Amino acid sequence: MGTQRYAAAMVDLLDPTGTIFFGRIISREDASIDDRGSLVKNLNQVTSLESDVLILDDTVEVWPHNQWNLILIQRYAYFPYTWRKYRVTGDSPLYTGVDDDDALASVLSVLERVHDDYHLVHQYTTSHVDVRSILASTLRA
Repeated sequence: MGTQRYAAAMVDLLDPTGTIFFGRIISREDASIDDRGSLVKNLNQVTSLESDVLILDDTVEVWPHNQWNLILIQRYAYFPYTWRKYRVTGDSPLYTGVDDDDALASVLSVLERVHDDYHLVHQYTTSHVDVRSILASTLRA
């Protein structure tokens, strides 16, 4: 449930050239409250088909209708304010230049494989390609 600012900073780390996210970010500010009073997110503000969208988040519960699109990641502390928020000791990787947590590298690897496979399949077929099936295959491999 990161802020738009935090999400944008993470996108800059994961996708500095803008070839994967294309600036499309759904953050805490975009969440709504469901009938039970829980915060939820949805893909309503994304102009693509649901079958063309991947979600990168550390909270399953906020995506009750889009879990097949979700790449679940562990909470990640890279910036000084997230280190303070989660009470991590020492200096943040942003300052030290050393990141012993391979969470971002692992997620980036999955994103790149799915992205590349999606576009590869798209080149050789005229039928619609569902990124969720590519994600499922990638996660099983």
